[in-house]
Amino acid sequence: MKTLTMRFFLLTALVCSLAACGSDDEPELTWSSIPDGVYAVSAEGKPVLANKANETCVGVAVIIGKHKLMIPDVRPKVCLWDEAMADQPDLFNYETANGTIVYGTLSTDDELFAGAVNKPTRLNRDYTTWTSGALSDFKGKANTEVVKRIPGSEVGTYIKAFNAGEVAGSAGYSDWYLPAMGQLTLVYMKYAEVNAVFEKINGKEQTLFAGRALMSSTEFNNARVWMCGFPPREQIVSYGHKALVSTAILVRDLN
Repeated sequence: MKTLTMRFFLLTALVCSLAACGSDDEPELTWSSIPDGVYAVSAEGKPVLANKANETCVGVAVIIGKHKLMIPDVRPKVCLWDEAMADQPDLFNYETANGTIVYGTLSTDDELFAGAVNKPTRLNRDYTTWTSGALSDFKGKANTEVVKRIPGSEVGTYIKAFNAGEVAGSAGYSDWYLPAMGQLTLVYMKYAEVNAVFEKINGKEQTLFAGRALMSSTEFNNARVWMCGFPPREQIVSYGHKALVSTAILVRDLN
């Protein structure tokens, strides 16, 4: 009897140790060791589980492999990339999305484009395979420095004002940038989860999309830049005109 009692005591102790005896305490998340997923960002800049996001959070984080991007809690900016459509010598011109095609989709829904005349080619969703074309561009920070120097660029002017704290939503950070196509696409693939966390933060429905394509800082040629298309469920990757209104979201790197 004593042996059974001792075994029960030891088993109970082990279960309590593993479950913290019903405590709500959880190991503190850090950006350096966080699993892939979508999280909220606290006012102190720390990760918050999506199901615990609330109005005190200041943004949403998308973590995919080595890429850790924060999106600010602010409505996306609807603006022009460059009305003058001038080629930027300091930006590489990517003529394809992945080294082969210029019009593709990241959607896995086989029925979505059924019967479409111009059916997009399905792209691989694994970013480690993005080794050529616009999807291989993850140099958003460097690209943005070029964009900010473009005379009259609406998005360039917006980025400078946002980082200077002249536009609400920067959360005290001054290192926001217009994502390159690779970075933008990672966020784009997680649009549903991102919107769900923003809804928890704001208490109402919010979307990264304002009825227009999302612009990247990756150039196609003098007149066009790479974009992620609207509506987001179609997951279109292609290019759009610099002088046409599109949507800009900014990101910053999390360390």
